[in-house]
Amino acid sequence: MANAGLIAPLLRHPDGTVEWLDVLGLPLGMVEETHYMELHYLLFPGDLVLLSTDGIVEARNTSGEMYGFDRLAECVTAATCQKAEMVQDWILQDLRAFVGSAEVHDDLTMVVVIVREPHD
Repeated sequence: MANAGLIAPLLRHPDGTVEWLDVLGLPLGMVEETHYMELHYLLFPGDLVLLSTDGIVEARNTSGEMYGFDRLAECVTAATCQKAEMVQDWILQDLRAFVGSAEVHDDLTMVVVIVREPHD
């Protein structure tokens, strides 16, 4: 992983615990000849990784309240879906319910990856 200027990836384990994967350093391409520390995470079957832009956590409702990191983590924890596309839909439904009729001012981009058992 490397910092590309996005929010940290969110990792949900099969037991429901979540953790933000701290990606250190400046975003890629900001400064020439910057050295980056390599980070390695071992993923296991059932692990879910969410990559998203800041538009998700910074989305605001009509009261000006942000969706936020905690609400996103709670939403991902509550998702019982077994397919990545369904988890993505779950998050978007929760986000849209929170935002309501407020105008969205940023992109809502995310990638959901669920690690599966290897097939023989």
